[in-house]
Amino acid sequence: LIRASQRDWFTDSRPVDPVKLPHHGQSGEYLEGTWLYGGHWMGHFGHFLLETLTSLWPHPSTVDGVVFHLWPSDTYAVPPLPWQGRLLQRAGWNVPVHIVQKAPVQVERLLLPTRAYRLHRGALPEAVSVWEAIAPQRARQLDVFLSRSRLTNDPRRLPGDDALDISLAEQGYLVV
Repeated sequence: LIRASQRDWFTDSRPVDPVKLPHHGQSGEYLEGTWLYGGHWMGHFGHFLLETLTSLWPHPSTVDGVVFHLWPSDTYAVPPLPWQGRLLQRAGWNVPVHIVQKAPVQVERLLLPTRAYRLHRGALPEAVSVWEAIAPQRARQLDVFLSRSRLTNDPRRLPGDDALDISLAEQGYLVV
């Protein structure tokens, strides 16, 4: 795993070589060409949308494929799932995707993009460009925002959640 691509929010950091993905020397599959390192492939929809997809902000024509590490707790589903593939296509990524699960992989040339979304810290314009690419192009029917503001005991609640709800409601969102 590449340290600069890892989550670093409080205790949720992942070590460079976690037990589930031990270093195996020079053996393993070899991917020729230039590949983009996408960090962790996450199975949860929200985390996939925020953390996995936003690593794909460079233009796909600059690489031969994308390589990810499977998020350690997501071993319940064999990726990519159909909805993940559809989101990749909407984002313009029609190149091979290789998801490292247990066996080591070597890459001829690996590009490491800046993390465009930092969990609970913010997003760079590069992340916004990915979200705009996957957004529906048709007229909006109903904009819905799923809020945590009423979950009073949720530790993920942030100062400003209530103000965000009010702001989005004023812009026509249905806040749920």
